[in-house]
This record gives sequence, C-alpha cells and structure tokens, in this order.
Amino acid sequence: KGFHLIESFIRGIQSRLRLPFFRIFDSYRYSDACVSALSGFDILYQRDGTMSYGGLIAARRLGIPFVLEVNGDLIEEWVFIGLNFSRKQQRVVHIITRQIYHRVSLIIAVGETIRQRLIQRWNLDPSRILVVTNGVNIEVFQDSHATRISSRFLPNEGEYIVFVGGFQP
Repeated sequence: KGFHLIESFIRGIQSRLRLPFFRIFDSYRYSDACVSALSGFDILYQRDGTMSYGGLIAARRLGIPFVLEVNGDLIEEWVFIGLNFSRKQQRVVHIITRQIYHRVSLIIAVGETIRQRLIQRWNLDPSRILVVTNGVNIEVFQDSHATRISSRFLPNEGEYIVFVGGFQP
C-alpha cells in the first residue's frame, strides 16, 4: 500500500511538472514478478521495449545472465508511428537504452542490419551481439495443419494469413 501511495504522489508531480517518464515503477513491478516467477532459472530472456529495464534489474537480483532480443530501433519506430518525445524524454530514453544495451549479458539481433546499427549507434562490442534471424516453420502451415487451424479458429472457409506480432517497415 505504501508503494502505491509513493507511486501516485510521484506520478502526480511528474505529470503536473511535465517531467520525463522513467518507467521506474513499471520496471520494479516487472522485476518483482520476474524474481518471484523465475527463481531457480538459469537465464532471463526478454524482448526489447522502450525503457523496459525491469528484466535487467531482475536478472541482477537473481544472479543470472540477461539476454535481450532486439527487433529494431525502438526510438525510430516510435517516431515513425507519430509518438514524438520531448527533448527531455528523448534524452532519458537515450540514457536508459544505452545503459541497458551496455549491461546485458548478450543481445540477440534478428538480422545483421540491426546488429550493425546497434554496434554503430550504441558503440557496442560486436562479440556481445548474436544474430538469430526470424523464421517460420512452414510445415506447421501444411494442408493438414491449416485445415485443423482454420476449422478451430476461423469462422468461414477461405485462405487466411495469420500473424501474431507487429509489422514495421
């Protein structure tokens, strides 16, 4: 209860003064959940998100390696979809992102282009970035599987393409 009062108070001040958002409370909540759920695990693997450093905190608390999957430049994606940060917020995002990238045990980039951009933009050690390209097991979408999937989840006959995730250019 005390945590929620402090959080409400600080978020109120932050909002009224239009201060940059740091995701402190979100990250600590996520960290607590990870520590609670992942006790005894050997590694914490997280997909990159803007200022999502709760996994890094949890991995340090658990004493396990933290692996971060990077699918693209999140700052560019936010600008592309029209969510422009103030100069203060851009600075905060930049500082937090740099800290995360430099403190993870390993970065998994989903392509060589992303790997190169990470190395250049954030001055990262190339040996700490592994490329694992996205892929699809096409056997899952063979006729027998597709029939089972469509009859169970799709209301009408026809051809469907199903994707779970987000598309970015």
